Amino acid sequence: MVILRATQKVLKSLEKSAADEETSDTALGDWYVNRTVVDRKPLLLFVSSRSLLAMVTHARNVKGLPVHFPDLLGERLERLGVDSAVIGSEVGATQPVRVGRTRDRFSFIIPYVEFRREAKNVRPLLLDTSAIVDGRIGEICRTGIIDGPLLVPKFVLQELHALADSADGVRRRRGRRGLDM
Repeated sequence: MVILRATQKVLKSLEKSAADEETSDTALGDWYVNRTVVDRKPLLLFVSSRSLLAMVTHARNVKGLPVHFPDLLGERLERLGVDSAVIGSEVGATQPVRVGRTRDRFSFIIPYVEFRREAKNVRPLLLDTSAIVDGRIGEICRTGIIDGPLLVPKFVLQELHALADSADGVRRRRGRRGLDM
């Protein structure tokens, strides 16, 4: 026998059939079930109390969960490469599937990895001569604060070239520093 320990959200769709003190007699133990939504798609998240093995499935037919749970478990174990004899034993031990309340506070920590940053509606920044000659724009960019592209108009580049070719030493240094940016 296996017991699905359902949260309040899931229990609204299922009939409780297990006492709170009962425990599963399968190798993976009780399964905690929670309903969540990802990208507007309702999902059921299952976690084994003994192994912390996780499964995710669509939350379409929650009422039929006790009937379909052994098949879900068998498919998951098969995808993990578990020996077919072990799968048969575990799936066989899940009969009957009983539903109960969560026994204790069980928290899920789901790691999140951002593979690429998607910036929406990022406007390019238009730089003028003073921002470039000042030199601070390079330091600001190195901190990563500015996400969008930087645009330097041709007339600003022409002005920087004129400053770099200036006879005045101070203006020439500032113009060259701006071109180095």
